[in-house]
Amino acid sequence: MEDFINQCAACGAEESLDALLLRMIDDDTVRRLIADVLTTSFPLGGLVVRYLRLHKPPKQKLRMDKIARLLAELVPDVRRNAVERNGRVWAVSAEDWRGAFEAVFVAVDKGTLAVPLPGNEYLYSVLM
Repeated sequence: MEDFINQCAACGAEESLDALLLRMIDDDTVRRLIADVLTTSFPLGGLVVRYLRLHKPPKQKLRMDKIARLLAELVPDVRRNAVERNGRVWAVSAEDWRGAFEAVFVAVDKGTLAVPLPGNEYLYSVLM
């Protein structure tokens, strides 16, 4: 799977998100959300980065505002070990998250789930 690329608005320089994560990110919200995922549960961090790649439109860059929107929903739920949908709360463990991410990857690999993903809905339906 291709890395998604971030492009500098000032000079046009490009780098992969993986490289971007290794240094400070200018967007405070994205930086805090990514730091929360990586420090709260490092083993999930790699799965989250892989999952974010599934949201990249073909022949386009994945925009930081979309990453921020996806992580703004995901990070608090990972931290509290629960998801809420349709007025109901489901308790989910780190293993549940891991299994749900893997189920998403398997569905994409099998071709039963089309990418780019529009949001976190499929992941959350797997968790429920």
